[in-house]
Amino acid sequence: MTRIGLDGTTTSGANLDLGDPIAFAIRQLGYGVTDPTNPADADLAPVDQTTIDELLDVAEWRVLLSCLGNAARVTQQGGTDKIDYTDLITELRQQFKDLTDSLKLAYGLGLQSLTAGVIDLGFQATDDAEALAQIFN
Repeated sequence: MTRIGLDGTTTSGANLDLGDPIAFAIRQLGYGVTDPTNPADADLAPVDQTTIDELLDVAEWRVLLSCLGNAARVTQQGGTDKIDYTDLITELRQQFKDLTDSLKLAYGLGLQSLTAGVIDLGFQATDDAEALAQIFN
């Protein structure tokens, strides 16, 4: 996180770069948060031993997504100093793909079931010719 300009060092107090992934993970487990950018300890109360691993995995997935979104996609050069982010971005993409596949296998995330139903609009369709005749006669 730090290499691409996100706060990866604050471990106590508010860390906005980690607050969103943690709040996102809490919501994905079906719980609510009071502040989506800064989850409180009380927001984590419903998470128990059976769901803590899923929460951490989903939070890590969201962190990787944030890292990909914030990573510089160009090579930076100033004088003789050169920073090439291509390798970092390639590694982040691979980690993101691997974790996405792992989440699908472990928790079924992203594999919602398909449901179908019928919508009753409460009117009866008529023949177009008959309807036109009623309008113009």
